Amino acid sequence: MSKLRYLLILDFEATCCNDRSIPADEIEIIEFPTLLYSIEKAALVEKLPGSQPCPATFHEYVRPVLHPNLTRFCTELTGIEQSTVNKSDTFPTVWRRHLGWLKEVGVFENPNSYAYLTCGDWDMKTALPKELRRLDTVAPEICTLERVINIKKAFKSHHNIPGSKGYGMGTAQFSFVYLGAALVY
Repeated sequence: MSKLRYLLILDFEATCCNDRSIPADEIEIIEFPTLLYSIEKAALVEKLPGSQPCPATFHEYVRPVLHPNLTRFCTELTGIEQSTVNKSDTFPTVWRRHLGWLKEVGVFENPNSYAYLTCGDWDMKTALPKELRRLDTVAPEICTLERVINIKKAFKSHHNIPGSKGYGMGTAQFSFVYLGAALVY
């Protein structure tokens, strides 16, 4: 069994509203960013050992289809403009490219050396499974919850914070950790 060497730092943005005009089961991913982080080097990966330089970042916007028009609330919250998603591909195409990127960076050759790092459970427990159910497909092993580190839970444990909501972790702390400046896991 190989040790964990890389983190796939992920934080989806999705369609949203503040008036219940979009049912919870119809929320769609509209931004799909992933950073490849080397735990050993404490930096974003620029080149994997024995390979060509690889992109350390996968980042694409996604055109929603169930509710193609972003709400004003969504644009204000995420900063994503309607024109950006209009010229983007739909989730199935972006998903295929993400899988291609995972292959390119070696995830499928040695999945035990990789794990996703997220800020909360929503990205990998709710958002991605919903999208994959619409495609009638199953996520590869790397995308299962066993391969996900929820930084909020690690932060809560590290700082002995009681309670179950919010974990006492503000945006500044997550940004610091998320950017690879410090890991609390």
